Amino acid sequence: MTSQSVHATGDPGNSTGDQPHLPPPSTLPAQPAQPVQGTSLKDLEPARWIHACLSGALAYGLTVVGALLALLLMILGAVLSPQDIQGSVEGFTGASAAEFGSLFLFIAVPFQLAGMGLFGTLQGEMSVNILGAAVTVGGSGWFVPLALTGITVLTLAFVARRAARKQPTTTAQAWALSAASGAALAVVALLLGILFAVRLEEEGTSITLSSVSWSLFLGSLVIGTLASRVGRSMGARRNGPLAVTAARRTVAGVSAAFRVVGLHYLTYTLIGGSVLLIGTFVFGGAVAGFAALSWLPNLAGWMYGIGHLSVVRQVSTIGSDNVSTFDWPMWATLLSLLLTIALAAAASVAWALARRNAAGWASWLVLPAVFLTCGLAITLLSTGSFEVQGGIFAASGSIALAPWTLLILALWGGTIEASSRFVAPWLVPYVPAKVRRFVAGPRDTNRIAVAQDPHTGALPASAQTTIPLDAQDEDQAAEPKPLSPQAKKKLKIGAVVAGVVVVLGIGAAVTYNVLATSTYGPQAQVEKYLQALQDGDASTAVEIVDPNVPSAERLLLSDEIYGAAENRITAYEIRDVEQEGDTAIVTAEITQDSQTTPLTFTLEKGDSTAVIFHEWRVAHGSSWTLPVQVPTGFTNIAVNGVDVEIPAQQAQQAPGTFAFAVLPGTYVITPPEGTRYVTLGEAQTVTVSADPTVFPGEGAIFEPSMTGALTEDAIAQVQAHLAGCMAAKESEPAGCPNSAFTFGDEEDYRNFIWTMTEEPTFEVTESWNGLLLTSDGGVMTVTYEQNTNWLGDEPEWEKQEEQMPLYFSAPVQIEGDKLTVVFEE
Repeated sequence: MTSQSVHATGDPGNSTGDQPHLPPPSTLPAQPAQPVQGTSLKDLEPARWIHACLSGALAYGLTVVGALLALLLMILGAVLSPQDIQGSVEGFTGASAAEFGSLFLFIAVPFQLAGMGLFGTLQGEMSVNILGAAVTVGGSGWFVPLALTGITVLTLAFVARRAARKQPTTTAQAWALSAASGAALAVVALLLGILFAVRLEEEGTSITLSSVSWSLFLGSLVIGTLASRVGRSMGARRNGPLAVTAARRTVAGVSAAFRVVGLHYLTYTLIGGSVLLIGTFVFGGAVAGFAALSWLPNLAGWMYGIGHLSVVRQVSTIGSDNVSTFDWPMWATLLSLLLTIALAAAASVAWALARRNAAGWASWLVLPAVFLTCGLAITLLSTGSFEVQGGIFAASGSIALAPWTLLILALWGGTIEASSRFVAPWLVPYVPAKVRRFVAGPRDTNRIAVAQDPHTGALPASAQTTIPLDAQDEDQAAEPKPLSPQAKKKLKIGAVVAGVVVVLGIGAAVTYNVLATSTYGPQAQVEKYLQALQDGDASTAVEIVDPNVPSAERLLLSDEIYGAAENRITAYEIRDVEQEGDTAIVTAEITQDSQTTPLTFTLEKGDSTAVIFHEWRVAHGSSWTLPVQVPTGFTNIAVNGVDVEIPAQQAQQAPGTFAFAVLPGTYVITPPEGTRYVTLGEAQTVTVSADPTVFPGEGAIFEPSMTGALTEDAIAQVQAHLAGCMAAKESEPAGCPNSAFTFGDEEDYRNFIWTMTEEPTFEVTESWNGLLLTSDGGVMTVTYEQNTNWLGDEPEWEKQEEQMPLYFSAPVQIEGDKLTVVFEE
């Protein structure tokens, strides 16, 4: 179709308006639209009101069917899952499988899911009878399963669009019928939600769940009204040409922007959602994969925000945590950024083709404003929250895109707007015509025709002017106008500047996040610590993870000792980093002697460093202890060839027992040097496992043992002492084990001679209070003369002989190289 115009009274010089480069207009008579039979609400037939109400009921019914299908898929996943899900549910709720398998429950749950899809707040209460006392826990949750919401919206829009095509309406009538659909949807949702509330009762346990709430009524009313109104607008667009006014041009520009943003969002979430679905089936199994079909649109919305450099915030009573694209593996982060940039470029080309707004500074704000609006909608609709309270227990939490997501998306909208003006013109010629037509969308609102009322068909007085129509037919894609050399130069400069800005922005964001999670992140501190363990750098390791023990117990934490330790860790790998606010938990896996061991570190955010980063301090890590036991009086040992002097006050567990803080590795402990009489044995090797749950047993225990010289010297002293005893001339030599049996006056005994008839054997043993020398098997003989004339004046001497066994013991005292056998006086 060629560009045409209608001539009437007016200034033909303004016929082209703000539509440049169009051919001269020609004359075309205006074709009136099909007029509406009655323009007031009372002119609407009852059948149309009934149809509008039934559309709301139909939309709710299909939403319930969708919820039922989602429930069936969850059950199918549970059946296919090897996990004992039934046992887990029964153990948590106390309800039997028969209760959960009841027909009413199977029917009731989809109605509550449908209510949640219409913005209903899920409220529940569980009461358990414990030892005769009822314990009640109540709570509420907000989560919109967008898949079910989409069923409602599409159904209402489709039915309303068909109705509008068959029977045109005025604007007021369209709003009234749409409101009727929304009201019917709200009423049906409330009534059926109450009727099919979930109620479980068993001995000692009762559970109730319902999504009936004010949010359900208002949400249903708004969703039903707006979805139906949009559908009627879509159906009414082809009823007749519209007069071109500033308002209609603005609406056309905004509508085109919403269309481009919608296509951009759907494309991104379709790709991202497919990846998430596959990953869910692979890593989560059947139960997670089939359940994902219900919540996948919500998760895809989070992925859309994360992919555009926002974060998902998880806040609860126990802490908070952020998830960003830089928390993913590096390959996933790079693919996400590439997808975001590629689709942003595609959106800029689509916007260049679909843009309706006139030139001017305000035209730069349309797309960013629409991105901002959509960012707000995505943030609100994908938010999930809960609150639980029972007795003294209370918990709450939420998970949602960060509040600043809408601002980030507005910046992306501005970037796409700039790209559509400076970069997209180079790419448009390479876009296939069919794709161009699809992306550009319908051009009805750009067609300028006689300003006749689309509802009544009447021509207002203001229509007496010459108005050009579009220069091209709807079925043909607009060919781009060749650019002048100056324009091409400006485009090149603008494209380079825009590209540099985008690359620098993304590069800065990537650099910041890489540094924040590596060099200045909690992971970096743990890696530095583990590297110190691998290198034998004890001072660095202690600086990062302080063992929190007294100085006397740190004697083995020196670089010289640990650097000489064998069997240190040989490799490490960071497995997981979980950050919640100012706290981070890092899980690492280390390798020692070909065995892997997981270690967990808790870190706290400290002061700022490098201006924009934060230091992370290890608040809790693993610790290891090496017990060493030496006899009392010995304070010098050698560890890995390094002399260590043990303070006397270091003893903790028992006299001579010491506990040293150490790091994983093998330690060679050499005991103190012995004396002539006592030795502590050879050096002992103890390996401290990197697994904190594996203790090094008793550690290194050095017990004194006697040398051969001790027994020899002790026996020599005893024999010398006994020799003196045998040389004595009395019956009971002082300090000697030998004594003869005498009674009466000492003058009646004389000439005592002691001889060793049988040599004893000697043994030095340890007793409870020290060393003890004992004798066994010895026999001493004593001869003497005894006066047998007790009454006479002259003595009568008679020779006597006695034998006595030689049994005695004597303590052995050692002081360095001096040995003393102590005999009783």
